[in-house]
Amino acid sequence: MAAVVQEAVPEHAHARAVLADAAWPSLRGWLAEVERAGEDPVEFLAAVVGRGKLS
Repeated sequence: MAAVVQEAVPEHAHARAVLADAAWPSLRGWLAEVERAGEDPVEFLAAVVGRGKLS
């Protein structure tokens, strides 16, 4: 799922910050659920980030 973050949040500093955050394990699980539901986790995360829901 780290590759999902790096693709959805192309700015390296932002992607590294997400991966280093204490909430990363929860986000990783959430992205896995999105994928299991048949959604593209990259597109889903990019859409959420684009709306300013994550920083």
